[in-house]
Amino acid sequence: MPSHRNISKTKTLKGVTVSPGLEMAKVWKIVDNADEMRVQPRSIVESDIDAELARFHRAIKTSHEQLEALYKMVEKRLGAKEADIFRAHMLILDDPHFLTSVKDLLKSEKKNIEHVINEVIKKFSLMFSMLDDNLMRERSADIRDVGQRVLRNLLSDRQTILEPDEKVIIIAKELIPSITVKASDNILGFAVEHGEMMSHAAILARSLNIPAIVGVENICRETSTGDTVIIDGANSLVIVNPTNKVIAEYKRIQIEYCVIKDDMKTAAKMPSVTTDGETVKLLANINKVSDIDLAKQYNACGIGLFRTEFFFMSADKLPEEEEQYALYRRVIQDAGGNEVTIRALDIGADKTLSYFAMPQECNPQLGWRGIRILLSELELFKTQIRAILRASVHGKVKLLLPMISSISEIIDARDIIEEAKFELQSRMQLEINVEIGAMIEVPAAVFILDEICRHVDFLSIGTNDLIQYLLAVDRNNSRVANFYEPLHPAVMHAIKMITDTAARNKKDVVLCGELAGDTLFTMILMGLGVKKLSMNPTAIPGVRKVIRSVPLSKCVEIARDILKMPCMHESKKYLKENVFPFLDHSIGN
Repeated sequence: MPSHRNISKTKTLKGVTVSPGLEMAKVWKIVDNADEMRVQPRSIVESDIDAELARFHRAIKTSHEQLEALYKMVEKRLGAKEADIFRAHMLILDDPHFLTSVKDLLKSEKKNIEHVINEVIKKFSLMFSMLDDNLMRERSADIRDVGQRVLRNLLSDRQTILEPDEKVIIIAKELIPSITVKASDNILGFAVEHGEMMSHAAILARSLNIPAIVGVENICRETSTGDTVIIDGANSLVIVNPTNKVIAEYKRIQIEYCVIKDDMKTAAKMPSVTTDGETVKLLANINKVSDIDLAKQYNACGIGLFRTEFFFMSADKLPEEEEQYALYRRVIQDAGGNEVTIRALDIGADKTLSYFAMPQECNPQLGWRGIRILLSELELFKTQIRAILRASVHGKVKLLLPMISSISEIIDARDIIEEAKFELQSRMQLEINVEIGAMIEVPAAVFILDEICRHVDFLSIGTNDLIQYLLAVDRNNSRVANFYEPLHPAVMHAIKMITDTAARNKKDVVLCGELAGDTLFTMILMGLGVKKLSMNPTAIPGVRKVIRSVPLSKCVEIARDILKMPCMHESKKYLKENVFPFLDHSIGN
């Protein structure tokens, strides 16, 4: 993929990439919100109320039928987990509070049902958008999506808004699930003003492999249908009406990328060895069992991170030990003898469970999350630990503790693990041998790493949180997204400190954040001493291609030079001169 190139002077807008990719096409603007759907207040009399309610119920019924059809389509195309987004939409339609609010407002204001629904949706959406919890705040988009669907059915506005007869990029105020999932072959990407990384629409865009950038301020005002735009997911840029020179450059990059796709498929079967004979292990991050097939397809040498929270988030109650055991056993067995690192439940901040009460916090990113929850909710933690330990007899398993910031957390967690191990060995006569590791994603952990190494068997660097904590930047906040800079000297030095400390203490270390799959950083990370990278399976071929194209000695030289640079401006200039040539040669970056 293209990354961090110097673009000719032209008008560009910055946003946040929620689904990667590079596309260029004409603009197709969508005006599809309740304020612009011809909703005008109109007074009615008492005798009209029953007729308006009957229209409302017909619209609800039609909306249900449409959502059921969408559910079946998405389940067939992407799977049940993604399809559940539309089950959630059906639940909104059935919500007693929503239905009662519409009826009460209709009777008290005596206005047409379209106006009433519009007002109720605005009220509910505003309530959710003001919540501290990121995940709940993102549900406001789902509420608006459902409201727009009901209004369209009331207004008999059945036209399909996604029927362009040429390749286009959708420009809109907001990315909503019903628009994203119905994207036809002519929809190449999305650029919108509002949205967040973990919104349902963003998840669908990633599942469909459609590039999407959100948080692009004034994109609707700055574009018109028929304009040409480029969406550059690597740099989170939308380039409006680019010059011929810029268009030619991006077309060249697109052609290069198409050509090297076949090379990547070939490289997937090759070992990840540098030109001077150093091996770098590439592992896969997974969220569910089916992801293992993708990991195998790209020849991952193991599972570097199994995020168990997604299993918990898809359940409607806390999974029992037997249910968890069955899941972990299947993942381990499907891994075919390769190592599997299972992260203990990592919830809190923007990852919540519908059946598990979380406190309202002013800053949940710095609140009750990760290991703090596990050590407070001992039965939850013990149940998961027992299931993992039991499943570990079926393969090579590592257990990873999330959000470690103190030695006492590791000691307390290990005591619980040892207690569960003793109980299982006594009761079930199991031979349990599980390595225990710490996730290094809190700056405090970096500065006490020598001591941490005395209490764990391996380390895992979580760059997503480590970067945002080091730089005080919420990576999901489009207003400060440009400050989320992995190349920041503090980030580079922190990674070097971790790898040096791990080597000094003879501890295995794997880097498993988004940085692991970014080919721009592959050479730097190798030069900093990272010998194991765990990433989204689809990123493995590109990273492997870079590894096979360079000598480790050059990577060490580049990393050494980067560490000497006091500001990112110098570092980016250096990368353009010293790293881009290798990327151009290896993967067309």
